[in-house]
Amino acid sequence: MAEPTRPINDAQELALWMALTALLAAGLVLYFRFADRIAPLLDVVTDK
Repeated sequence: MAEPTRPINDAQELALWMALTALLAAGLVLYFRFADRIAPLLDVVTDK
């Protein structure tokens, strides 16, 4: 039988959410920084 996993503690959960939020923010910054280069690629994908 598998060993029971320890529940995540508050500090670990906070660190996880901070990391996910930082990744999301970095993605948005990169997207808007390079939107002029990304838009033509999206136009090809969506066949507009």
